[in-house]
Amino acid sequence: MATINDRHIIQQLVDNNGRYEDDTPVVRIVEYTNAWGRRTWGISYGEHEREKYMQESEFISFPVIIWDNKIGKLNELCNQDIHG
Repeated sequence: MATINDRHIIQQLVDNNGRYEDDTPVVRIVEYTNAWGRRTWGISYGEHEREKYMQESEFISFPVIIWDNKIGKLNELCNQDIHG
């Protein structure tokens, strides 16, 4: 699993069905608000971590599935952070 703050990398993953260059394909991309009010994306690489970013906590708020390898694109990427 990984956290990515670069919207362009996430868009490439979505556009390429979970693939980015020579990296392992992802199984799910979740967009959420982090503890500092910024849009952040969690990517899961295996079935065992598919639900990882869906649990709200002090570090994850408002999780939304953006892309899933079993379904495809589900939601658009958000354009703004809560704090600007």
